[in-house]
Amino acid sequence: MAGLLALASLWAMPATAQRVLEVPATAGWKHAETGVILRAALTGLPRTRLTDSSNAELDVAAQYGDPDDISLTLYIFRPALQSAPMWFDRAETQIQQRGTFGDPAPTSAPRAFARSPGGSASALRRVYVPSKPPYRSTGVAMIPLGE
Repeated sequence: MAGLLALASLWAMPATAQRVLEVPATAGWKHAETGVILRAALTGLPRTRLTDSSNAELDVAAQYGDPDDISLTLYIFRPALQSAPMWFDRAETQIQQRGTFGDPAPTSAPRAFARSPGGSASALRRVYVPSKPPYRSTGVAMIPLGE
């Protein structure tokens, strides 16, 4: 099982620990194990960086948008424990403890959803309103992929 984590303006790994994946800005990139295609743009936000913190696509991060305006980070990783709720909890803890967002307030309870129509609701998402500018919102979605 691999996980896909989408975070809006969350945290980043140190640049020295990351291998940049050289993909043309206009091209999509396919993750070999999961088949997920990271497009050149998502909802109008251009992909600005694609990195791997491993040598085997086990910890891939894609940055979209402008960090000074609207940004989105997608992570594809192989978890040691295959539990979307547990990894959702870990990501949520990072949002709540990150001083950048002040005291972010959730807009609702975590919501389960299906990755595809007719699929099981095995993914989780939640949106937060930070109490500290310049951020207006942040969120997390944890989506299990693969076997």
